[in-house]
Amino acid sequence: MNKRGAIELSMTTIIIIVIGITILVLGLAWVRSMLGGASDLTQKALEGGQQQISEIMGSSTDPLTLYTTKTELERSDWTQIAVIVFNDQGVQQDLTLTTAVSTSKENSLDCYIADSGGLTDSFTLDSGDTEDEVIVIEDGGSPLGLYVCNVELTDATGDKLADASITVEIV
Repeated sequence: MNKRGAIELSMTTIIIIVIGITILVLGLAWVRSMLGGASDLTQKALEGGQQQISEIMGSSTDPLTLYTTKTELERSDWTQIAVIVFNDQGVQQDLTLTTAVSTSKENSLDCYIADSGGLTDSFTLDSGDTEDEVIVIEDGGSPLGLYVCNVELTDATGDKLADASITVEIV
């Protein structure tokens, strides 16, 4: 009788171990598929976001494209605005991007190009190429209200190719 009980006990132990390993393997496969699905979903979301950014900014055939033309800024704060310059001419061009604050109010608002740290930035673009720029708008304590930062693109002869304005509201 003892041998039979020992055999039944060892058979039960083996069956429990096999079932446990099977459940563990199935559980690990399920977790792996769930993480793989989340990874695919994240990758698709990133690709969709990149595509939307390209549609908004990168695929424009306008010589000058601003990410936004309106921004709110707290007093003594700063922000950045992305700009894309596109050479739509059939030849290489020397271009200049210029910024200026235009308002009749006394203010401490600065509008400058990050690359150069100044009001202008010059660069050469081949036909069909783009240049990514960043405009920094920085307030030094201006009174509350609306201000305008003008952005202008000119060629080597000084002819205006494009211009745009950024409305800045100090709140």
